[in-house]
Amino acid sequence: MTGFKKRLASSALATAMTLTALPVSVFFISTGAAAEGVPSGFAYAQGTRFMLDGSPFYYAGTNCYYLTFKSQEAVDNVFKDAEAMGLKVIRVWGNLDVGVKTGTTDSEGKPVFTNNNDGSGEKDGVYFQYFDKDLGKPVTNFGEDGIKKLDYALYQAEKHGMKLLITFTNYWDAFGGMGQYVKWAEELGITGLKKDDFYTNETLKGWYKDYINGLLNHTNPYTNRKLKDEPSVFAWELANEPRCNSDAQCKDNILYNWAKEMSEYVKSIDPNHMVSLGDEGFFNRPYGYFDEYTTSNYAFYGAEGVDFEKLMTIDTLDFGTPHLYLDQWGMKHTGTGQDDLLWFKIHGETCAELDKPVILEEFGLTDRTIRDSEYKQWFEVLEGNVYDTVEYAGTNYWMIASYIDGALYPDYDQYTVYGPEGTETESTRQLIMKHAANMTAKNNVNTIVSDKLSFDRADNTDLTVTATMKEGKISGITLDGNALTEGKDFTINNNSVIIKASYLKTLELKNHEFTLNCTAGSSPKFTVNVTDVSIPAPTLDKYIATVDKNLRHYKKVNVGYDKKTSEFRGIKLNDQYLKAGTDYTDNGGLVTFSDSFIKSLSEGNVTLVFDFYEGADREFMLTVTDTSALEDIDTFESYTGDSQLSSAYEMNTSGNDVTVSLVDNANGKAMKFEYNVSSPNGYCGVNHTLSQRNVANYTGVSINLTGDNSGNTFTVQLRDKNDNYFEKEITVNFSGEKTFEIPFEEFAAPSWQSGSATLDTTSIVQASFYAGNGGNTDTGTYIIDDVYFYGEKQEAEGAHLIDKTGTFDGSAPATVLTKLVLNGQAISKITCGGKTLDSSTDYSWNGSQVTLNTPFTQALANGKHEIVYHFSDSTTDTFTLTVINSAVTDDTTVDNVTGFTSTNATDSSLTLAWNKNSKADGYSVEIYKGGKWNEIYNGNSAGCTATGLKASSTYSFRIRAYKTSGGTTYYGDYTRLAAKTADSSVLGPVISFTCKSATANSVTLGWATNSKADGYSVEIYKGGKWNEIYKGNSTSCTATGLNANSTYTFRIRAYKTSGGAVQYSDYVRLAAKTVESSGVSNVTSFRKISATSSELIIGWAMNNSAEGYIVELYRGGKWTEALRTCTNNTVGFIAGDLKAGATYTFRIRAYKTSGDTVIYSNYTRLAAVTNAN
Repeated sequence: MTGFKKRLASSALATAMTLTALPVSVFFISTGAAAEGVPSGFAYAQGTRFMLDGSPFYYAGTNCYYLTFKSQEAVDNVFKDAEAMGLKVIRVWGNLDVGVKTGTTDSEGKPVFTNNNDGSGEKDGVYFQYFDKDLGKPVTNFGEDGIKKLDYALYQAEKHGMKLLITFTNYWDAFGGMGQYVKWAEELGITGLKKDDFYTNETLKGWYKDYINGLLNHTNPYTNRKLKDEPSVFAWELANEPRCNSDAQCKDNILYNWAKEMSEYVKSIDPNHMVSLGDEGFFNRPYGYFDEYTTSNYAFYGAEGVDFEKLMTIDTLDFGTPHLYLDQWGMKHTGTGQDDLLWFKIHGETCAELDKPVILEEFGLTDRTIRDSEYKQWFEVLEGNVYDTVEYAGTNYWMIASYIDGALYPDYDQYTVYGPEGTETESTRQLIMKHAANMTAKNNVNTIVSDKLSFDRADNTDLTVTATMKEGKISGITLDGNALTEGKDFTINNNSVIIKASYLKTLELKNHEFTLNCTAGSSPKFTVNVTDVSIPAPTLDKYIATVDKNLRHYKKVNVGYDKKTSEFRGIKLNDQYLKAGTDYTDNGGLVTFSDSFIKSLSEGNVTLVFDFYEGADREFMLTVTDTSALEDIDTFESYTGDSQLSSAYEMNTSGNDVTVSLVDNANGKAMKFEYNVSSPNGYCGVNHTLSQRNVANYTGVSINLTGDNSGNTFTVQLRDKNDNYFEKEITVNFSGEKTFEIPFEEFAAPSWQSGSATLDTTSIVQASFYAGNGGNTDTGTYIIDDVYFYGEKQEAEGAHLIDKTGTFDGSAPATVLTKLVLNGQAISKITCGGKTLDSSTDYSWNGSQVTLNTPFTQALANGKHEIVYHFSDSTTDTFTLTVINSAVTDDTTVDNVTGFTSTNATDSSLTLAWNKNSKADGYSVEIYKGGKWNEIYNGNSAGCTATGLKASSTYSFRIRAYKTSGGTTYYGDYTRLAAKTADSSVLGPVISFTCKSATANSVTLGWATNSKADGYSVEIYKGGKWNEIYKGNSTSCTATGLNANSTYTFRIRAYKTSGGAVQYSDYVRLAAKTVESSGVSNVTSFRKISATSSELIIGWAMNNSAEGYIVELYRGGKWTEALRTCTNNTVGFIAGDLKAGATYTFRIRAYKTSGDTVIYSNYTRLAAVTNAN
């Protein structure tokens, strides 16, 4: 856009296009308290803007469709990034509709549906609505793999001070949408419907209303509120981009009538939330009406059956939602006569005339060379700085995305502006952040100067809270909905309130959220953390742990707690209490989480809060993993029947027939493999497709096989992504069950495979099972079970204490019992404070129990004492004994360390410092590394340096002071610190990463030499993850096997080896596109013409784009070329020397030569049967 002028209301375009010029004062309506009847925290429309708790609510926001089906960690990342950008509203899909539920799952454990409108229907196994054939209607899935995903997004929105704009359905096929309703109708025999019938067919409309009713009345388990009562819902939206092109020029007002009926229906259930249509904002003016001002008529003359102006007259639609995609709609956005300016202006004026807000609900540009300059000028208009009567109440750019499993979510449509800092879209991100700040600055919000305050009960000083008032006056304070009493609990002094210490001392020890009530404008909130230094803080015996849900590695999760003088009230997850006895058991201060609870957790970091009354709460972070998806080839437990099993195991048609079925065994389910290795082939087998597995860190394949003592062979075969096969043969000369662990090194290439290759364990894509002859019978049965990739055997867990804490009360002296698991080891000695205990007087050892005797414990002073058990294998474990009411009067208290900080950071070290502790003899500093705490310093200095660290990485440290008295060492509590190393100063990122050339199925990449690097690693994002395609020291590589006319994302990093460790640079990313296909079309009409018992006559249609054909026959476990022609007019051949009554598989592809390159079509396949004798 050039020649951009401030305030265009006087220009020719502005004058001609003004629908109704409202006075400037329309944007300066005086605000007061929230609208009558609107609950606190709900957004609502007032005139041309939104309001929230009595103040204007202008916002910048975004769209993110994957919030409702990705992992909780992925959702958390988006909200964190959006909050950092200053965004306030995220638009999400509230529908994910699939076809008919079959009750079966695929090879990855995802549910299988039929008659889907969008591919497989589900997204990552998640679905919201499915069709129940028995009930004859769609059913809503409110479970973990359904609406609970939306529940969690709403919960996170509230935590981050944001709101969601939620759609009910989609005009487009993605996520099912309106087309899925049509397919559901087919299940009832209602045929012939089209997508536009969604607006008029009573059955479809009834199902849509049922979904809305169920959704709005559904209770969110994270907040215990119905969705219609959720303040984090910004508005409900009837559909994404509804159109009705069967009603062009809106002759029958189909979309209008539907929108009126449905918006009224939503309001009848939920009168407190706003409702929008979600349309793109198309107009219904006469053709050519805007010719003087625009280069495109498409969006203006009703071609899609949408009339924005009339739709906005519906009372139950609260605001307008135009979208803008210039590059899709053929609109002009540079020079004079700019369509974007016209679009913004006429929508703003339409809504201003009707006294309704308008938002730009979706917008984007794919051309990054002009995107920033365009957005900058768009934001000027949207913020109300250009046209006198045009101001947008909100904006939602398309779209935000963040990191998922360490990689950025792919930019599929080239509109993405990433949320994390420092990506390739950083300049646009900064522009959006500035826009968000400008929108927020328009809100007349009363604020608290310091909204996070603290109060300790030992302090008698009143607490002063100061506000910055933009509207109204302070009228009072509430806590949890209860009003404090002015004069008794607090006083008001102009823009400050003084909360009396006498009132604060009555509050529980925790964070309390207060509301400062105001007569006008917003009523801001502030928190007060109430503490009490006289009450000892409860502790946990661990604060970090990891659990693998894979049953082969699963171990119980135990956490010990010492409540001190507090009361333990339970454990919370996402602000909800776990169920004692169901989710966990508490055995005298040792919490054990139940298997069912651990199984219910999603992968990622889970924060569990141990809630103590009259004591500080403690957070326990559990990292949940599940290696089953990577390790399991098949355990056969997920199959519900033989048909589902058979569909997962494809028979090799070149061999004899084989039958697979489910059987029960002692471990659950297994696969029965009934084979026939007689003539004509002497073998049979099945192939099982896997999602591509990187098992390079594993050792081999483990399989449980029940033999039949036939002397025949059983073969396990693996195929990698390069189509190389490797197998291990076992002679079955045994009966009964055996488990085989086959190292990858024992898998060898079969004799029929040409060329030499090694098994690529980074990309296993298929596992197969075969039976071969050579024994004493041609038929038999194997039972196959528990096939998985196994790793190195972990050493058996050594000797250790079961309970690691205890208490001795000097006022009621008794022995202290400690229990151990010795695993064959013996106790060599027990020490305390460097002194070895006497086994005849201080303790007694009986099997797996050690009793600490009173002559020893009575000699200890009050405080914590670390008693170290030394075992015969040179390992140790520590029991912490807390002594109270001791007769020993030595001052053994040790204050906690203060001022613990990082004073310097390099790329491999962190320098730590702390304040000197006058009561301490020294300090112990530990680092969390390798899944455990490791001591890195013990001495009396006030500083130390941690070395051998990774660049740009965050590490956790803890420190405690200690002192020695009477031969015993006493410790203070731990103080923790998280510190980050500097970015690498050794290896810089790769530069000049570029696409040097491209073909229809490959791109060649190049980059500049990095003099400090030993080599480079190049990866492609494909199949939902990053895959390494090159590793070496060259400065170029070629990615092959790509699709024509497609964009792929690559990343590269340099590496060098130093001291046995590999150091990497940061990644550099590149998007590169293959060229269009060179035009060799696939062969058609590939068919069997006739057959004898030993021959097949095969034919096909002539391909005018080809120079010739290659026909291949699958035989002997591999494809063999049967015919190659040099002309395209040979359209048949005879395959001879075949077996009678046998099925043979052929494939054909066309080819032509371009320069020195041979270009092929895709294969076309055919299965044909010879005649029986």
